Amino acid sequence: MSAKVVEICSPWQQVADAADRIAELISDIPAAHNGDTFEGFELTEESQKELRLAAALLQRVIPLLQPAVNREQPRYSKHTERLEEAQAARGKRPH
Repeated sequence: MSAKVVEICSPWQQVADAADRIAELISDIPAAHNGDTFEGFELTEESQKELRLAAALLQRVIPLLQPAVNREQPRYSKHTERLEEAQAARGKRPH
């Protein structure tokens, strides 16, 4: 059993990290980038087609995520700064 370390970060950093994980996932899909074999095992034409289609679909996800990250991360940062300032002004510590 392995333990996954979770770092506390903004939701928009989590989205950016998800885009990175998708890119890694694409590189792990057999037939997505290196032909019709996987560790010497020849894939059927149908499997090659399905795997390439899955990789292509995942590749389309990344450009959909990145603009949202670029747009929302600065807004989220300002929002959290305002909340922290308001809490500090009331003498409370942010969570």
